[in-house]
Amino acid sequence: MMKKNTQHFFTILDGLGARLKDAREAQGFSQKDLAAAGGVTRFTQAGYENEATEPNTGYLKSIQETGIDLHYILTGRRQEFAEKNHVTATAINWERLRAAYEDVDFFCQRLAPSCPSKYRWQMVAELYSSDVKLGTSAPLTSSNSDKSTMTFLTRLWSGYV
Repeated sequence: MMKKNTQHFFTILDGLGARLKDAREAQGFSQKDLAAAGGVTRFTQAGYENEATEPNTGYLKSIQETGIDLHYILTGRRQEFAEKNHVTATAINWERLRAAYEDVDFFCQRLAPSCPSKYRWQMVAELYSSDVKLGTSAPLTSSNSDKSTMTFLTRLWSGYV
C-alpha cells in the first residue's frame, strides 16, 4: 500500500513569472486572454511574466477559475505530479494568502521599499505558513510581540539584507 504524503504548507519559488507564462501557454491562452480573466491589462500581464511587477492574490484567484495550474505557478510542482505521487496539496486558504500578501506589502512600503518582487513572494509564503496572526501591524504589547506580523517580517528582511 502506498503511503500518502501531505504537504502542510507551500513554498513560493523564485521564477513565478516564468511559470505563469509557461502555464498560460500550456493552456493555450494569449497574454490578452489571461489578462482579461485576471482583470488586468495585457501590459500588466506581461509585467507579471517578466517579473517586473508581482501579481496580487485577487488576480491569482481569478485566473485559477480558468483551469490554469495555480499550484504549479506558486510552487513549481504541477498538479499532475502531486496526483501521480499521491501527494495531497493543501487547498489554498485565499483569505490567509490575501492577508499575508497585504501584510508584506504594508511592511515593504514602510520599512523595505527596496525589497525585490521575488523576495516579497518568498516573504508572503513564509508568513502564510507561519503561526503568526496576520494583520497585526498595530503597536503591540511586549507579551505578544513575538507573534506580530511586523516582528516576523523584520526578522525575514534582516536575513535577506
